[in-house]
Amino acid sequence: MEETINNLLNNNSKNKYTLAIYNQVNELVKFSAKAILILEKLDISQGLDQKKSLEEIKSLQNKFDSLRINFEKIYSKTRILNKPEDYILDQDHHSHPANQTINFDWQFLSEILFLKKLKNLDHYEKL
Repeated sequence: MEETINNLLNNNSKNKYTLAIYNQVNELVKFSAKAILILEKLDISQGLDQKKSLEEIKSLQNKFDSLRINFEKIYSKTRILNKPEDYILDQDHHSHPANQTINFDWQFLSEILFLKKLKNLDHYEKL
């Protein structure tokens, strides 16, 4: 997918915004896949390799933060991502996450929860 997006972007495609969105979604999907592979490495590694894998896991938060900044930069061209603090959320009893947050966190709920769990790696620190 990344190759196709880049090819279209490099060939003066007229729908650059849509391709930029697709590119950001692709980056988010790649982040999740890479995170799973890093966790797998940690599970099967020992000794120094395990410490290296643990460091990779700890770096995921910074990588996600950077990815999110780029993601929001693109999306914010056509959307208001952060509502005012006194904004009243939709009262129509729909539970879609976009209706239930005042910011763009809804787009990253699984990653936010995943990274929160990773912060509790004390048992690996003792290895």
